[in-house]
Amino acid sequence: MAQLGSSAVSDIDGETAQDLSGCAVSLSSDGNTLAIGAQQNSGRGGSKSGHTRIYDWDGSTWVQRGSDINGESGGDQSGLSVSLSTDGNVVAIGGKFNDGNRQRLRPHPHLRLGWHGLGQAR
Repeated sequence: MAQLGSSAVSDIDGETAQDLSGCAVSLSSDGNTLAIGAQQNSGRGGSKSGHTRIYDWDGSTWVQRGSDINGESGGDQSGLSVSLSTDGNVVAIGGKFNDGNRQRLRPHPHLRLGWHGLGQAR
């Protein structure tokens, strides 16, 4: 657990300068879990599908938890907004142009095998 008044400093770089990594960030209540959105990332979901990465503080550096949470298709811009639950085990991810430009929000709980989608809110 991070102590009050302590610093958890470490660089976390995006994949490219153009992916806008850090456009949205969220920190758990105890300061040990961090979500970072990269809305312009062109990963597995296609061009500008976006993605979110979750990191845990191990006492000296930020370590990625699980895999990237990718947008569903090109142009989604998933990761435009991110919000972690207080314990850092559920993240809600917003995509500006997801699902026909309806700005969908997707909650993802972290289970033992990785991040899984719960459903969606519109």
